[in-house]
Amino acid sequence: MFWMNKFTNLILLLPMIFNLLMMLIMMLPSKLNNFHPIMLLLILIILTIMISLKINFMFKSWIPLILFLIMIGGLMIIFMYITSLSNNELFNFNLKLLLINMMKIMPIMFLMIYLTFLFKVTIMNFNFESFNLNNFMLMKNQMNMNIMYKEMNNKSSYFIMLYLYFSMICIMNICYKLKAPLRQILF
Repeated sequence: MFWMNKFTNLILLLPMIFNLLMMLIMMLPSKLNNFHPIMLLLILIILTIMISLKINFMFKSWIPLILFLIMIGGLMIIFMYITSLSNNELFNFNLKLLLINMMKIMPIMFLMIYLTFLFKVTIMNFNFESFNLNNFMLMKNQMNMNIMYKEMNNKSSYFIMLYLYFSMICIMNICYKLKAPLRQILF
């Protein structure tokens, strides 16, 4: 019974950990003009992987894999344009900027951890012997796609929208930095 409580605690903490990591990664480029385009591309790839993993934890289907392949395909095309247009700049990592961003996100992290522990107290009082895992898995597979866009469970859709908005801002900053479109038309 002890390992069951540890396992359920880990399962309950995984969404919180992914949410915190995604918020932290989105907070990194607060000053996008000072970032290297390849750093922005790496951040987009990490966010793509984390969104796909989060959707995979929620739904056991092909959607996270297809979403990952589509986003990585688009990022590879953007990477090809960036490497052909940008000059050879040195890539520097600013630790001071990272620490400032960490201090910005710390209150949110503490609040989420506190709320998770409050939620965990109610879960620890739950009787796991009466919980039938087979019925739960059957119900989860039947309602797999129906609950994706419900009002309570649309966090994955919000993260996808934030990701698309973030990638649009990154592409606009890359174009603004280069003072040219991603593809130049020569006649």
